[in-house]
Amino acid sequence: MNIAEKYVRDLEDKVADLITETRHECTLTPSDDLDFRPSDCGDLKKAVHKSGVYKIYPDRTSGFHVFCDMKSYEGGWTVIQNRTNDYIGFYRDWDAYKDGFGDLKTDFWLGNALSNHNGNKFYTRDRDSTSNCAVTSKGGWWYSNCHHANLNGRYLNGTHKTIADGINWLQWKGYYYSLKASRMMIRRT
Repeated sequence: MNIAEKYVRDLEDKVADLITETRHECTLTPSDDLDFRPSDCGDLKKAVHKSGVYKIYPDRTSGFHVFCDMKSYEGGWTVIQNRTNDYIGFYRDWDAYKDGFGDLKTDFWLGNALSNHNGNKFYTRDRDSTSNCAVTSKGGWWYSNCHHANLNGRYLNGTHKTIADGINWLQWKGYYYSLKASRMMIRRT
């Protein structure tokens, strides 16, 4: 990477961080007035709690805020990734993915939610020493011989000419179509 490319990448990161901070400051702080300490969104009662931001307390943590989807597929889902537009850039470094970024009410990555994915390591542009897939695919993901899915790729809003660097899912729409939205959710069975 030359100096100009590094400068542009650093500038993109700063703009994305400013957008994230500004949106965060404009978001109301979630209420922590629950009369219990849910370990995940599945502990919330669908009839009482609507989809939104809640504080959960998984084992061995002091708690943290997450977005709970209480409507889709019988509710109780903890959303770990949400993409609806290109305001929040997902081509980030390792620390950003480890810590999480974005706005829990719009576009975000929750953090170290899935540290292992079928035995594949999670790669980012600054931790991609063997395959270079994170750099060529413009995202952070569990790359193995690059990918068949790249939900943290560039937001390209539909058909595009570059190969496999958008929000792609090979078996569904192929490498030349970037999905307009994606959401990853987890729930206890």
